[in-house]
Amino acid sequence: MTSGANRFRALHAAFQGSGLFLVLVVSFLLISGCSMSRSSMNSMGATSAFVFVANSGSGTVSVFAMSTSGMLSPVSGSPFPAGAGAEFMAVDSVHKFLYVSNQDANNLSAFSINTSTGMLTPVPGAHFSTGAVPHGVAVDMMGKFAFVGNQNDNSISVFSINSANGSLTPIAGSPFTGIDSPFGLALNPAGTFLYVNNVNTSTVSAFRVDGTTGALTAVAGSLLPTGTTPIGLTPTPPASSCS
Repeated sequence: MTSGANRFRALHAAFQGSGLFLVLVVSFLLISGCSMSRSSMNSMGATSAFVFVANSGSGTVSVFAMSTSGMLSPVSGSPFPAGAGAEFMAVDSVHKFLYVSNQDANNLSAFSINTSTGMLTPVPGAHFSTGAVPHGVAVDMMGKFAFVGNQNDNSISVFSINSANGSLTPIAGSPFTGIDSPFGLALNPAGTFLYVNNVNTSTVSAFRVDGTTGALTAVAGSLLPTGTTPIGLTPTPPASSCS
């Protein structure tokens, strides 16, 4: 990892609720989706969402119930074992499954989420091998594919998601190369393009995602410079999705 990336240690929280998904990363906030109005939150009852926090040092995920007033309380069984160096996280669009990259174990943990209690249960297989030092994780809106950036392998692992139980299977051609020390990943809302931060070269790459197979193809001319040591990135949702 670069010195800039070494200084980066994540506090990731995925706020799960109707129309709400946030990711907290130490010094910046990334938001995907549309926030709930107070009336819609109140209609959900005492618990409006769950908060997931990846604990890199202990290799666990803490889960908190968030009340309509914003107060947090640990759910039963929290924290849940994930893997060594648990860091980045992603949930599918209907909040059934949680995926956690374990940078020191070189794998991805997968959990089913009890949407009533917030409790996590490992899916069949539990841990799925990635490349070396996995970081950013992304799941497409259709819940078909999971993407993981492998920093020390300069590659992206792509998995198909079993919609019934959340287990993962590497797709043909995975891992995909042509990047340099990937860190953050993000999909456009339609899931047709994947964007990747290249830490060592301070650039961002774009890949076209095959909607049937999940295979990645580099977008010609997409390698563009960023600031020094790019870490997080996110696309904005289309305006119509927040109407």
